[in-house]
Amino acid sequence: MGVVLESAALATRLSEALDAMRGRDAYEVRLLPDGRGLEWIEGDVRHTTEPGTGWLRRMWVGFLSILPIEWLL
Repeated sequence: MGVVLESAALATRLSEALDAMRGRDAYEVRLLPDGRGLEWIEGDVRHTTEPGTGWLRRMWVGFLSILPIEWLL
């Protein structure tokens, strides 16, 4: 997703606001050292499953990942 702003002042304020939110509302996602999965990093905490999801949602996403629907993205 992208945003085009013609106002330098508004662009600066938006950039600063997004930078401030990033620390508390976002995770850093990395490939595991073995290359077989992902980890979500939240400060000093590392999650091996996507935070905020249960097994049912992860199963649903796994099912959707095998469907040929990439053209819809």
